[in-house]
Amino acid sequence: MKAKLLMVYLVLMIVTPLGSMYLNEQAAKEARDLVSSIPATKSVKVVDKIYVSGRLDGNEHEVKSFGAILIKSNKSQKALQNYYGKNKRIYVKKQESPVIKQITRKKVKFKKYEQSDDMYIVYCWGCPEYKVARKLDIRAWTPNPSTIKKLTSVQ
Repeated sequence: MKAKLLMVYLVLMIVTPLGSMYLNEQAAKEARDLVSSIPATKSVKVVDKIYVSGRLDGNEHEVKSFGAILIKSNKSQKALQNYYGKNKRIYVKKQESPVIKQITRKKVKFKKYEQSDDMYIVYCWGCPEYKVARKLDIRAWTPNPSTIKKLTSVQ
């Protein structure tokens, strides 16, 4: 009986984090697909699409999912926000380099960035349906690099 319980415990300890990683990747894909599903107008050219999940911003122990498209448009940021922002989870910002500034914990770049004043990122942070998976994902358990640096520099 103890052997069976131990086996069930070990399986849960392995399957739960891996399943959560999969769910968070799916949430990132869904975020990208949500942004991509909005039809581009004649004045908008979709240049690139991206999704990523992991510890992306300041939250200490939570995995986030992020999906975005890079667009080129001669419309203003306000006009684009009015169009894309009908869904309150979608944001539009000027994109001045290939690096995605909304992601602060790692360097994520668009592969097809074009140097232009007309570049914008249209993005969405994950899906609320996957809230539990964000906490269970093994990537949320890893220590913050700045915390490790502080601990190792203590004299």
